Amino acid sequence: MIKIAFIMVILAIASYYDLKTREVPNRLWKYALLLSIPFIIYDFYSYGRYSIIEWIISILYAAIVLLILYSIHKIEAADSKAIMFISILMPSYTQHISYIKLFFPFSLIVLLLASIIGFVFVIIVDKRKEIPFIVFIMISFICLSVIYI
Repeated sequence: MIKIAFIMVILAIASYYDLKTREVPNRLWKYALLLSIPFIIYDFYSYGRYSIIEWIISILYAAIVLLILYSIHKIEAADSKAIMFISILMPSYTQHISYIKLFFPFSLIVLLLASIIGFVFVIIVDKRKEIPFIVFIMISFICLSVIYI
């Protein structure tokens, strides 16, 4: 629960920077990763070898998808870093062993829901208003955290 709150705080800070200046400083992600080391160590210690495999798969899937989206200019750098941050800290949405988690990491589900929320926002609310995608990432993370956890 503390890890989820920590991720929410980091995403809220990143959203604030992105809304205010349209840039999220790299130092935010560096400090966030440094502060997340105890969470990662705890997960490896608590859930063992399966946790490490799940973690590696989550990071690889997210990195491949984000690299493709970034290279075709469909996602910005801060958005990619936010999804990778989620991928590192929360490779899955439950701690139960399930093979479906290996093919649908939590970070990619967050990315998919953020895309849907952003699309609905553009269609329904305002087509001209430009909202940073990281805001939709934060909203989707909160929604999925409430549902899955």
